[in-house]
Amino acid sequence: MSNIRLIDCHTHTSNSPDGKHSTYAVCQQALLNRLGGLAITDHCECDLYRKDRYDFIIQQSYFETEDCVQRFRDSGLLVLKGVEMGQPLQGPEAAQELLKMEWDVILASVHNNPGMPDFYFLDKNILDEARVHQLLEDYFRHVYDTVCWEQFDVLAHLTYPLRYLVGRYRLPVRLADYRDIMDAILRTLARSGKALEINTSGLRQPYGMCLPHEPIVRRFKELGGEYISLGSDAHSVQDVGKNLSDGAALAKLCGFDKITYYVARKPHFIEI
Repeated sequence: MSNIRLIDCHTHTSNSPDGKHSTYAVCQQALLNRLGGLAITDHCECDLYRKDRYDFIIQQSYFETEDCVQRFRDSGLLVLKGVEMGQPLQGPEAAQELLKMEWDVILASVHNNPGMPDFYFLDKNILDEARVHQLLEDYFRHVYDTVCWEQFDVLAHLTYPLRYLVGRYRLPVRLADYRDIMDAILRTLARSGKALEINTSGLRQPYGMCLPHEPIVRRFKELGGEYISLGSDAHSVQDVGKNLSDGAALAKLCGFDKITYYVARKPHFIEI
């Protein structure tokens, strides 16, 4: 697998509020790392679309990525125009605006439950066992509703809250408590022909595992899932393409023989 040139389908630039480097710098790093390509998928939090100026930010990201498509065309690096559409059901008008644009790939993600802050900002002092259970129950149900919406290509970091609840705060979480809703998410994702992302960011964070980890990826396969996408979730050049080979190995371990990336919102494949 070491000779396979993988494509990083989840990266951020300085056009994301928490991104650190320019679109050009991120693409240049992907080239230096000998990736086959990358998708620039800057954040667009639909519930904060106008309040936090995502309407302007995402246009900037789009045009900078288009510029890099041209600048890297002869380098052998495939540069793809993408977006991470956060909470599309909490900002449906924003989501509809985004859908009018010509993307290669749309990631759907949920960073916060309706009316709540991003899990990144949750205060550990309010997180007793009952509260954590309710937060996760609400989260997975909101993800299920998002998957049923279907206007995306890849479901990003399905177990996102665990990055903080388990990784940062070391709180006990029993994913078996959410087996039914998780199966509903994965089954719907499979039936609608969408991709599940293996997000490798957890491997370089205290959580220590991919998002999602092996049992969930394996269950997606059992329920008929066909498409797996790989993303580093890089927010700086140091993390571009990081641990993608580990993500590909996980996919193979769980029975997948190809990795999916999208061009003009159509699936393309890399055999592993």
